[in-house]
Amino acid sequence: MQKTLFDLTEISQEQQEKEIEEARGVIRQTLLDNPDKRAGVSFSCGKDSLLLALLCAEVSKELNRERPLLMSSFVPYEVEREQKWNQYLIDNIRGVDWVGARPSPLQRFGIYMLGIGATPPTSRTKECNTLLKVWPRDTLKNTVNNVIVYAGTRNEESPRRRKRFEQYGFIQPRYIAPISKVSVATLWDYLEKNLHKINIDIDLLRLNYATKTRGGCWFCPNRKITSAECLEDAITLRFRSHVSQELPDYRERLVKYGDLSETQAYRTKLVYCKQWYNELIELQKQYGRELLTELDKKFIHEIWNYREKRQERIYQKDFLEDVRTGRYTMLYPELFDIAFVFKRGRYVYRHGETFVVRNESGLLND
Repeated sequence: MQKTLFDLTEISQEQQEKEIEEARGVIRQTLLDNPDKRAGVSFSCGKDSLLLALLCAEVSKELNRERPLLMSSFVPYEVEREQKWNQYLIDNIRGVDWVGARPSPLQRFGIYMLGIGATPPTSRTKECNTLLKVWPRDTLKNTVNNVIVYAGTRNEESPRRRKRFEQYGFIQPRYIAPISKVSVATLWDYLEKNLHKINIDIDLLRLNYATKTRGGCWFCPNRKITSAECLEDAITLRFRSHVSQELPDYRERLVKYGDLSETQAYRTKLVYCKQWYNELIELQKQYGRELLTELDKKFIHEIWNYREKRQERIYQKDFLEDVRTGRYTMLYPELFDIAFVFKRGRYVYRHGETFVVRNESGLLND
């Protein structure tokens, strides 16, 4: 099993060393070219970003530079197994500093989907990546300075990435990709021999991947599950029992569950938002775990109330303007200062917030 999963391609030791040294060389040269900057690792907590963090730590130590800075976009409601693995890394990783960003309360997944209804999981959009993960990431990017941004993307992962590397090489438009030419066999071999240097157990990493199915948030239609082993799985299966089996055709599902707005953006109809919310509450009780916080519930009911007033047609700018001018009276006025902030003479939506995950070197302010 382990050989099948992790030793997919047999390549020579010489080739493996060449791939690793080429990746190190990219990190080394870019750090030497930017003596006032430190290595900044776009860190997803997976195997690729762990290899990149390890190589950046090695090269930074070799050049007597500051510890690498890991930068993560934390999106709530990932499956419980992912949460436990992320927490293991937070508790144990050494030789790095680490900062994170998370969405503002109003942009949390549960509110975004069950309140606003902005991401019908019947659709083929990838708003979990393009919006929910990007919002906090952009907040982090605008907060952290004096870093060279490295990402752990590899050309083996997809034809699209391979084509992009053929076009740009290691220096991508928004980041540098030192391990782009590292094969999966080299990756696992190097982690096997060296991951302990940053205090991470390779056996635990292998176990995490050996039991790994496609991750994602609850309700995600792309999650590969067949049984309700945890709350998130139960929610996804419950959703599929309504949608995928009942209406297998994509367009039919959108007609029934989606409401096409004037801006051609789909919204899940309020009646189904309420139905899925009630079923989620039922499943939370059954599994003895909470995904929705009390604050989430307040925001969801607030937005439902506003949607009813506006006959479902809601837009961010309208909600803020109607609240600010008094055209809409909030059910929970205390939510105003949580959702909005006064900047440059006007109220705007709060974006993601940054926080220190690990601060070993004293270079970051907690």
